Amino acid sequence: MVGSLATIFSFLIKGCLILSVLIWLARYRQLPMALRVLGYFLVFDLAVELLAGYLFSKKINNLPLLHLFTFGEFIFFSFFYYHLIRFLTEHKRYFYLFFGLVVSFLIVNSTFIQSIHSFNSIAKCTVHLILIIYAVWYFYQMSFDSEAELKRSDRPLRLINSAVLLYYSGSLFIFMFTNFIQANDMRMHRGFWAFNAGLNVVFQLLVLTGLCLTVLRQTKSSSSWP
Repeated sequence: MVGSLATIFSFLIKGCLILSVLIWLARYRQLPMALRVLGYFLVFDLAVELLAGYLFSKKINNLPLLHLFTFGEFIFFSFFYYHLIRFLTEHKRYFYLFFGLVVSFLIVNSTFIQSIHSFNSIAKCTVHLILIIYAVWYFYQMSFDSEAELKRSDRPLRLINSAVLLYYSGSLFIFMFTNFIQANDMRMHRGFWAFNAGLNVVFQLLVLTGLCLTVLRQTKSSSSWP
């Protein structure tokens, strides 16, 4: 049951990713900079998903991809939020210092602390916590915007930010207990991973919806009379 559900989720995730990447490629020049950056993450995500599936089918350890994916999550989403959070763009020096420190930590963790052939739960939890902070920070920033500014702000970006907050909050909980659950109850471990895949489906659907809404709004704007 859990295995079948995970397989369905996997197909849904890849399907959403393919659609999102196609929309991103078709409308790249018209998209705001934040969504351009997000598109690179989606391409990276799709490539990792396909390669992980291939390695799994060949019974090859695909955990090194999890380490690589953690780097990608932090890098792409940091620059995604760099274009959304005013404080980050106004204080570039601190942003790049923080960015360099986290990347250095991820390298040290994968090299000396948690092998690339094991779960990188420390790095995962750290990155997920940072992404949650980014998402909350963006909503906090919006609380200071006037009603007129909120109406002019990009609703698809707010939808995608909600997707980040939802998915990474749930995923953080899972990775906090991954090693303990794996060592004590494999059935529960598979259940948690199926739940994580389900959260990923919701995340991908919300991102796809955000991209579609952006394209739809641009289409209406370009077809309207001056």
